[in-house]
Amino acid sequence: MDKKIAKFKDTIECDEPITPQTPLDSLLEWDSMGKISTIVMLADDYNHTLTYDELKELKVVGDILDLMNE
Repeated sequence: MDKKIAKFKDTIECDEPITPQTPLDSLLEWDSMGKISTIVMLADDYNHTLTYDELKELKVVGDILDLMNE
């Protein structure tokens, strides 16, 4: 889990501590570039194509971690 959190933090360039329960809306880095970076990371590293509907449903960091299947 810590490895996935670190990967997500690197992806959106976040320095603050986060947990799976952290609301995405509370992260300044969860802007349009953060979302695009996350979409690319999921596609490149986890072979998951994030749909627009899935993106709208993401509420907390744990929702993204669940998509990061290794």
